[in-house]
Amino acid sequence: MASVSEDEIEIAMEALFRAYDLDESGELSRHEFLCIEMRLNYEQGEVFRGDSGTAKMTLADRNSSGSLDYNEFRERFMTNFQEQGLSREEVVAYLVEQNKMALLERAKMGPRYHAGIRQALKSIFSLFDVSGDSNLSPEEWMAAQKTVAAEVSDDLDEGWIDEAAFSAADENGDGVLDLGEFLEASFAMFEGVKKRTDQILATLQRIVKALEAQRLSGRKETPPVTIF
Repeated sequence: MASVSEDEIEIAMEALFRAYDLDESGELSRHEFLCIEMRLNYEQGEVFRGDSGTAKMTLADRNSSGSLDYNEFRERFMTNFQEQGLSREEVVAYLVEQNKMALLERAKMGPRYHAGIRQALKSIFSLFDVSGDSNLSPEEWMAAQKTVAAEVSDDLDEGWIDEAAFSAADENGDGVLDLGEFLEASFAMFEGVKKRTDQILATLQRIVKALEAQRLSGRKETPPVTIF
């Protein structure tokens, strides 16, 4: 059996960091770090002590910025592994298991934190961004919103897809929606539907598949689609 390489450890570590990074900002806020740590402790039958968790965060935060970047996150874990005398194989196994558990906990936290839902929404954003400028015009957004709203809700609320809804989503008032604004508008809509998180994920994945099929067929525009 081949030994585990440093690259394999790095890949597993990066995956765990992304699992902790709830808002995908590239840094872990105190809230994100403690939120995942608390839920993982609970799932493992351990008592989570807030002061202990805060101390871990403070020790790992080398530059006292109040957040952890990837290098600080990595150093914290690797120091623990060295102190425990874990082999490379044990390190990777631990990281993979923690990543799996963290993603499961994120799914339980609802659509906003579900990694799969966020990825599907990013794909939908890209597919409706016909101009390719990394923003959605009002027309592009309404087409995207109508497609998603019609599929995730049994009772389409026109208030989700009108001009007022676009204006509310356009937080900086520049007349277009960037990815962050699109995600926030989508999560706000999901709060009003009765589907479970796993049902929303499955629906979004079907939408992405249908939209990608349209693109492959040569359509330059991405109109609203109906998923059967």
